[in-house]
Amino acid sequence: MTKDDVLKANPDVIIVLLTDWAQATYDGLKNGSEPWMQGLKAVKEGRVYAVDYDAVGRPGPAMGEGAMLIAKTLHPEIFA
Repeated sequence: MTKDDVLKANPDVIIVLLTDWAQATYDGLKNGSEPWMQGLKAVKEGRVYAVDYDAVGRPGPAMGEGAMLIAKTLHPEIFA
């Protein structure tokens, strides 16, 4: 998504598929380091998460485990 797409969507939650090249994007969103990020609902409410790209970004037999990883990231209270 482009910056404008993200601003328009103003998501409740942002999940960054973490790779070496996405670390700076995740850090920036998590900290609201750029002015355009600071008004996003997910940033203001501290709902910016990172999930390992290898676990969820590749189609295949492990996709169920990837879905579970996202569920645990979003709702840790259910899996405590």
